[in-house]
Amino acid sequence: MIRSANLMHLTLNMGAGGIENLILTMARHLDPQRFTLSVGCLDSGGVLLKELSSLGCDTFVLSRKEGLDFGLIFRLAKKLRKKNIHILNTHNEAAHFYGCFAGLLARTPVVINTEHSRHYIDGHWRRRLEKKILSIFTHKIVVVSKELQEKSIVRDKIPEKKLEVVLNGIDLGRYTDRNVTKNSSVQGYLRNEFGITATNKVVGIVGRLHPVKNHELLLRALRHIVVVKGEDVSLLLVGDGEQRETLEELAGSLGITNNVHFLGYRQDIPEILQSLNTLVLCSHTEGLPLTLLEAMAAGVPVVVTTGANKSGVIKHGENGLVADPTVESLAAMIIETLDKKISKKLIVPARDLVIRKYSIATTIQHYQALYDQLLNKV
Repeated sequence: MIRSANLMHLTLNMGAGGIENLILTMARHLDPQRFTLSVGCLDSGGVLLKELSSLGCDTFVLSRKEGLDFGLIFRLAKKLRKKNIHILNTHNEAAHFYGCFAGLLARTPVVINTEHSRHYIDGHWRRRLEKKILSIFTHKIVVVSKELQEKSIVRDKIPEKKLEVVLNGIDLGRYTDRNVTKNSSVQGYLRNEFGITATNKVVGIVGRLHPVKNHELLLRALRHIVVVKGEDVSLLLVGDGEQRETLEELAGSLGITNNVHFLGYRQDIPEILQSLNTLVLCSHTEGLPLTLLEAMAAGVPVVVTTGANKSGVIKHGENGLVADPTVESLAAMIIETLDKKISKKLIVPARDLVIRKYSIATTIQHYQALYDQLLNKV
């Protein structure tokens, strides 16, 4: 057995997203006596790369070229050999592709891929075939929910023994140490920052401004809430990405510019969550989003669409509300959670569930045990 292992995580970039925050959290919590961590980015750096460096984590960017960049495989293999990597943990499809072949060239003892969602693979038989082929050369495919495990077995024909379910977890202390009752001082500085009146209800969404997150549906639902139903509601969009300009133009065309606030990348997510009346996730598809767990832990009622609830964490009417992916349904569910009686009913079981099942400590323990188990076999 290797007593101290060199571990590398490989992803597209270290922008502010669920995968990237998981890697950063692991860098903070992995046992430094057992694992030395480095992080590689296929495409670009991102806002979280400096934070990794400040933790003493070795980082690098490979700057992938357009199309199939075969040279990247050799560059990555060279990195793996030079750093004497014992475990390569890739994240999602592209990193899996390049990491798997580079690992073969470098004779990396253990190669793992973590699949966080299926938005890049559902509906694409070539990608499912690619995953099946890559799985032959991969020691384990980690999936973040039972639903993803079932899809991997049924749709992708991956043997069950090749799969490992590791539930996402969050740093509970950042959210549960805060009283479920809203802190007026926190609400005050955020409302002042964005010019939101004291009578306004505040709805939020946290995530990359990417088509898969389906922000367009939420903007149209907000128009329905504000214009058709006459509710006094503001929307905070936390995160940045390729669709920002498009979404800003859409908000203007819908006549709701004054109700929509684009916050960009933020580090005060616990404070922002504490200021919300409702968190919404309306993605076309999700695995097990960290933002959802964070909101539940913080005592914020949540509304998800069926696509964003693929993990089945939200039980409609018990710990949140589930909407169909239509403007009318999403708007109706948001309006329901703005009722204090309904929101109070939802937040306690939601918070209890996250505390019981979704601690980052449990996630880290599971990953470390898996790394040890696989290293023991080489």
